[in-house]
Amino acid sequence: MNRRGGWICWLYLAVLTVLLIVPVGPVLHGAGVGPSRASLLMTAGHAVGYLLAGALAVAVSWSVRLALTVATLHGPAMEVVQAFVPWRNGEVSDVLVDLLGVAAGAVLASWYIRWRQASATFTVLKPTGCSVHPQRDGGHSDCSTARPQAGLRH
Repeated sequence: MNRRGGWICWLYLAVLTVLLIVPVGPVLHGAGVGPSRASLLMTAGHAVGYLLAGALAVAVSWSVRLALTVATLHGPAMEVVQAFVPWRNGEVSDVLVDLLGVAAGAVLASWYIRWRQASATFTVLKPTGCSVHPQRDGGHSDCSTARPQAGLRH
């Protein structure tokens, strides 16, 4: 992993681990959330948590395979741990939600990174046959034709 960003990934997985072990159900029930809605909210929490894990892993990693392997193994491992925690339960459906979240996050992060790289290259329209000097004439020109020139990278 990238030295500058790799620690962020590990820190996020540590925070996610704690959040997946703490008793969330009683808090939701105490807030007046019914059991079916609480189950839906906890499943959505798994999906969002692992979506962010997958996106973060791809964003900060030099090895996409390594990052996705770590994020993908974390989900099933947490379900095994939850099976032994009295106030949580490990479910196969949560493993599937975790894996789909990781995959979705990785795909979205990859698309975003490619989009950012593609938008870094653009074409500048510059009038031909005209001399425009920003300090001398305020950057104004009476030239009416503009032709595309070679793309510039920044």
